[in-house]
Amino acid sequence: MLSLELDLFEHLAFCWKHFEDDGLNGNNVQKYLDRAAGRVLIVGSGQGLVASALVKQGAEPVCIDCSHSMARYARERFGIETEVINFIDYEAGAECFDTVLVNTGVLYPAFLAAHQQHFTKKLSFCLRNGGRLLLCFFQLTDFDSTVEEFRLAQDREQLIDIWNYLCDNGSLVQFLRVKFRSRQGIDYLLQRHQTELREYEEQIRNAGRAFMQIEQRSASDPKLYSFLQRSLPYVCYGIPRKEQLELFDCLSNLGFVIERLDSKDKLVVVLLKKESETHK
Repeated sequence: MLSLELDLFEHLAFCWKHFEDDGLNGNNVQKYLDRAAGRVLIVGSGQGLVASALVKQGAEPVCIDCSHSMARYARERFGIETEVINFIDYEAGAECFDTVLVNTGVLYPAFLAAHQQHFTKKLSFCLRNGGRLLLCFFQLTDFDSTVEEFRLAQDREQLIDIWNYLCDNGSLVQFLRVKFRSRQGIDYLLQRHQTELREYEEQIRNAGRAFMQIEQRSASDPKLYSFLQRSLPYVCYGIPRKEQLELFDCLSNLGFVIERLDSKDKLVVVLLKKESETHK
């Protein structure tokens, strides 16, 4: 599913500035960046916002990302150079980094899938003993707090239907919403990603029809539209608690200990320290 997910991320590039601001401006990522000492690797560097913040501190981060589009945006926006490669395939020397930062989106279960152990072992391999690992990811949002945030309690029943729909359909819905708003668009999606999506064909067609109905309902309601805009990335890319625990369990087995965990709004930032050499 990686090519589909990358396609999705690239088509969503125009809206990520808002969520980058959520993560950096006065939030809990910025205060960790001064701890990114020594040689720094950013996995999933995206449009370059975090890398640019580190450069301002005098660091020279090494940036990798799977997306050619994101690498281009990082160069155009911040002058950040990015190696376009999957971290699984990235050739890093043993203990060659003092800090590794894994950016939002990389830990999304659809990316890791069956590669979680390989991914975490590689993190351990390229990070020196005593080095820091900084993980940033979205958590699945609580419906009631999101409704309260947008003061939409009077529309709660309608929002429950929409929220359940979004949670059930995940990133397929977001992908449809961004680019594919017609029968022809859905056919194009299925053709372009035929191998990946063959078993989901009926679900995609149903999702397309249902979401177009939701869009029609929200077109005349700015509050509802805002709710959808803000909710989609968290619903689609939030990491369920079960997957969070599995990830931390893998890292614990590799000698990592959690030094600090912050959760503000819907963004989680976890600082871990590699205490023992376990990759050999």
